[in-house]
Formats: sequence, C-alpha cells, structure tokens
Amino acid sequence: GQAATRVISLHNWCRDVLIEAQSSTFFGPALHELEPQVAAMFDQWDINSWQITYQLPSFMSRAAVSAREDLVNVLSRYLDIERPQRSGGVPFVNDLEDEMRHARLGSEDCARILFIILWG
Repeated sequence: GQAATRVISLHNWCRDVLIEAQSSTFFGPALHELEPQVAAMFDQWDINSWQITYQLPSFMSRAAVSAREDLVNVLSRYLDIERPQRSGGVPFVNDLEDEMRHARLGSEDCARILFIILWG
C-alpha cells in the first residue's frame, strides 16, 4: 500500500512547540485552556512587533497593536481566574502578580506588565 503523507508548516509547528512550551512553563495549562489559539496570537505579535519597535504611527502599526491587545486581553482573563484553577506555572508569575495586586493594580494593568516582561 501507499503510505499516507501529510504536509505541515514548519513555521507553524515550530511556533506551536516553542510558544506552547514557553507559555505552559510560565502559566501552566490554564492559559491554553482559556485561549487555545494563544500560539497563533503570539505569532501575529512576533511577526508585527517591529512596528512598535520602530515607533510607527498608530495608523501604520495596527497589526502589532491589535496582536498586543489580543494577548493582553487573554492574560487579563487568565489573571481573573482563581489561583487554584491556574496552578502549574512558575512562582515568578504569581509573585509578580502578588506585588502588582499589592500596588492595587487591576487585571488589565497586571497583564500589560506581564506582557512587557515576558513577551515585550
């Protein structure tokens, strides 16, 4: 018989493996359960983030701004989940969140800071 072949995108495979490993390490499985497309979302940020780096005006950096805001939204929703339901990440994320919450920052502000530290 003829062997079945399947063509996959090396880019997408590497993206999924690397980003899922990084985000699972930092945040445990809850982030992917909350947003299964987080790797593709980060890929869009990665592809377009140069627009922010080069400080393009907002009308020229919509792709980067949109990708960043999507990821901040996911992180904000993640931070709204009770801690016991989002276990498995690194203590650094929880410690950083504790410090930000102690400073009375809300989930969105905490998410923006986490985004800058981890993916900025």
